[in-house]
Amino acid sequence: MGGLSIVSAKQANAAFETKLGWRVLAEPEKFGARVLRYKYCKGRADLEMFTPKQGMSNIWSGISAQAAVIRVGTAVSIGNGRNTLFWNHPWLDGISLSDRAILPVPQDKLVNTVADMWCSETGWNWDEFSDYLAPTELLKIDSYSVSPHPDRLDAV
Repeated sequence: MGGLSIVSAKQANAAFETKLGWRVLAEPEKFGARVLRYKYCKGRADLEMFTPKQGMSNIWSGISAQAAVIRVGTAVSIGNGRNTLFWNHPWLDGISLSDRAILPVPQDKLVNTVADMWCSETGWNWDEFSDYLAPTELLKIDSYSVSPHPDRLDAV
């Protein structure tokens, strides 16, 4: 009913843990993010790094508990496409392409990056993925391009 307007400590802590997780993902070169990524992720900086580990700290435990919230609220902006998985990262419009596939995607294709599916001379390598996606998804992909500049990195 509102009461004394005291904020729930549990909700405030969840919001803090989510913000920490976001900062580890969005600012991977900051000192604190580098420490956590080195200790718990072997240096990775992607959406799948937020997994519980044996003997983890309370901070990593809290961040891992909020991983679903971080994933839902995160999208990837394509630069050169080298750090974004074509099938498993939510780069198109917030949902991974593997979740929208109309046919099962072979395991060996799941490791392809966006850059692997792009040719600088001709554009998208349609033969690599068009059989697995509906025409509406292919139209969305067609609206994207990959930067030829190696220094233009993908960003969350």
